[in-house]
Amino acid sequence: MKQVEALIRPSSLDAVVKALDRLDVDGVTVSDVSAAESQRRNVGYRGGTHVVEAFPMVRVEVVSTDASAGPIAWAIATAARTGHPGDGVVSIETVEDARRIRTGAQGIDAVSARLDATDVAQTSVALRGADHAGMSDSTKLILTNVVLTPVFLVFFFHAPAGSVALGAGIAGLLLWALDRRARRLR
Repeated sequence: MKQVEALIRPSSLDAVVKALDRLDVDGVTVSDVSAAESQRRNVGYRGGTHVVEAFPMVRVEVVSTDASAGPIAWAIATAARTGHPGDGVVSIETVEDARRIRTGAQGIDAVSARLDATDVAQTSVALRGADHAGMSDSTKLILTNVVLTPVFLVFFFHAPAGSVALGAGIAGLLLWALDRRARRLR
């Protein structure tokens, strides 16, 4: 048995829970913690600054079978990744034994997060497919808007396809440029 433990940003918790729901993982423990980083940050507060050494984080813990620990850790890491410092860390540790208090079940029977070998293969392929080759959410949104808007306008309003396609292309370029600018400013 393995324990997957992750320290993530509090803002990433919803995405991580949704990713674990896609894997049908239950028995997740979530707790608020403070994490001290090697980098100290100066924070402005009422006209002055002070150094913050500990930051609020969320600890997510899942005890699972050996086979499902890898996909669970991968799902957490993928869902919590923002690309900025302080995203957190995921670790996998060995658990000697487990006992469910209510039923008295011991070992693998006490673990909630159990996936069959076929489930592990299917979910890892499904999650990789959902990643769309590393496309960000904003890129998916831009592509959806650029593709669906012309289709909607042509079919429902019988607009000329050439002018609609030109407008959609310009709108896509503008959205792309705004997204790039916003990423540089982060």
